[in-house]
Amino acid sequence: MTDYISFTIPGKPIPMGRGRIATTKRGKPYIITPMRTRVWQNQAIPFVRQAMAGRDIIKTPVAIETVFYFAPPKSWSQKQKTMALGGELWAISKWMGDVDNLLKQVLEICTGVVFEDDIQVVEATSERHYSKNEGTLVNILDLGKI
Repeated sequence: MTDYISFTIPGKPIPMGRGRIATTKRGKPYIITPMRTRVWQNQAIPFVRQAMAGRDIIKTPVAIETVFYFAPPKSWSQKQKTMALGGELWAISKWMGDVDNLLKQVLEICTGVVFEDDIQVVEATSERHYSKNEGTLVNILDLGKI
C-alpha cells in the first residue's frame, strides 16, 4: 500500500525569503524571518494539517512534487494572457521567485507536520505554470510504504 498525500494551497505562491541577522541588546545573534514569508506560512499550514488529519508523521524517505501556479501579469495584452494560460509561454519571471526558493517554502511548512525533517526528501520535482487560479499543488509520496 502506498501512502500518498496531496493538498493545494490557494493564493499566490511566495518564495522563501532570506532571514536577516539581528542581535539582542546583549549581542546574541538571531535570525528574523521576513514578514511576507511568515504570513504565507501561517496561511498555508492549515491546509497541510488538514491533509494530514488522522495520519501519523512520516519517518521514512519521501518524494515531493510541487506545482506553482501564477496569474499572468495584468500589464500583458489579452493575446499574451491567452498564450500563457494555454501553456504556450513558459512561466519565467523574476517576480515569481526561483523554483528552489518556492520549494524551500513548501518544505518548511511540511517539516514537523508531514515529515520529521526535510532531510527525508530524497526526490523533488517542481514546476511553475500560468493559471487563472493562483496556488500551490503539493504531492508527497511516502517511499517507505512502496
